[in-house]
Amino acid sequence: NIMLVDTVGFIRKLPHHLINAFKSTLQETMNADVILHVVDASHAEMDTQMAVVHQLITELGGQQKPILTVYNKIDKKPADRVLSNSVYGGESVEISALSGQGIEALLALVGKILFSQKSRLKLLIPYDQGSMLAVIHERAEVLSEQYLAEGIEINLICEQQYVAKYAPFVV
Repeated sequence: NIMLVDTVGFIRKLPHHLINAFKSTLQETMNADVILHVVDASHAEMDTQMAVVHQLITELGGQQKPILTVYNKIDKKPADRVLSNSVYGGESVEISALSGQGIEALLALVGKILFSQKSRLKLLIPYDQGSMLAVIHERAEVLSEQYLAEGIEINLICEQQYVAKYAPFVV
């Protein structure tokens, strides 16, 4: 499952009464597994816009999240403009939403980032710990489940944060 949140493109020149409304929308972004910062590579003030968004993400506490900088409109960017890896130190990709150029690379990078945060585990849950099944089904992608004499064998993919919790049951 994925959740996509779209926010206002450029925040610096918003009227003051709208800033709080957009901040609340942007706070939803802090629940994301990965943040895609889409940048207009053809815009004359691209660097300033990136700095403003970076500042806002930092204010909201999102700097620890994986941030992928997506340079859009590369087909319209000035020939002398050099696109840095990212102001966040993370990865970046160049695309053209108009032509579709770079979209495959974008999808591959998103997949790489998302799956680097997950682990595949094989667990054996004793029957007297069966209450864990509901939690596992809620928090993980269960690939297979088999009832054996000694307990329930489960193959799953889960977020890294749950690996320690499941460690006693790893086969």
